[in-house]
Amino acid sequence: MIALSVCDDNSYTKIVSGKINYPDSFSAVSEDLVSKLCSKVPSKRLGNMKGGIMDVKKHKFFGPFNWMVSRAEAHHRHHSPR
Repeated sequence: MIALSVCDDNSYTKIVSGKINYPDSFSAVSEDLVSKLCSKVPSKRLGNMKGGIMDVKKHKFFGPFNWMVSRAEAHHRHHSPR
């Protein structure tokens, strides 16, 4: 995933004003995810509504990503003998 190029001191101001400039490499789905995560209104922010983290996991950006497999792999990596 490509990081936004708004990592300066004005990031908060840009997010609050709704004036985020996305890189040309961002897809429409990527922009949708970031804009919903950066909603000015906390009660409308993705992940902060009734559906919680499941709303984030179900976003189109993650498509066929298998969260259970990822979790199992992470668990295995952290608990494997070295």
